[in-house]
Amino acid sequence: MGTLCAISGLVLTVAGTLLAAMALIGDWRDHGGGEPLIPMIARARAWFRRHVLGRKPEVHSVSGQVTAHWGVTASATGYVSPPSNAPVDVQMRFVRERLIALESRIGTERQELDQKIGRLQEDAQATNARSQKAIDELEVKVRDVATGSVRLDLFGLVLVGVGSIVSALPAVFGWK
Repeated sequence: MGTLCAISGLVLTVAGTLLAAMALIGDWRDHGGGEPLIPMIARARAWFRRHVLGRKPEVHSVSGQVTAHWGVTASATGYVSPPSNAPVDVQMRFVRERLIALESRIGTERQELDQKIGRLQEDAQATNARSQKAIDELEVKVRDVATGSVRLDLFGLVLVGVGSIVSALPAVFGWK
């Protein structure tokens, strides 16, 4: 009876340890960022491939091309004011025309500014939507990292605990 308990305790402990190791390796593969879990093993594997198997390391080549075109357009507008000794009605007409031109320019500038504000508000809403989507995706990933393998870890630890208890029974009860 003691031998049977020791063997079954050992089997349960090994199975639980393997499940916990599988959960650890799975989490590392999913969230380790491509880095090896044990860097020494990765270096030994690369050395073995290069020196024993005679494989050369992979080399990636990337090329690109950039083209730019520039264009500038400028225009100038101006006005000529009447001389200071011009009749009052000529000077008043000039002032009225300038006021009308300024009001027209103010209206144009206001329209352009309203359009820019509208585009900025649309861009801000789009940026908010993208940010919220990225935050939601990040929350899902964080939740997955925090709880993804908890069930497998827990099952493995329960098997290790049961295996340890079963393997200790012969010593506790004096079974041989």
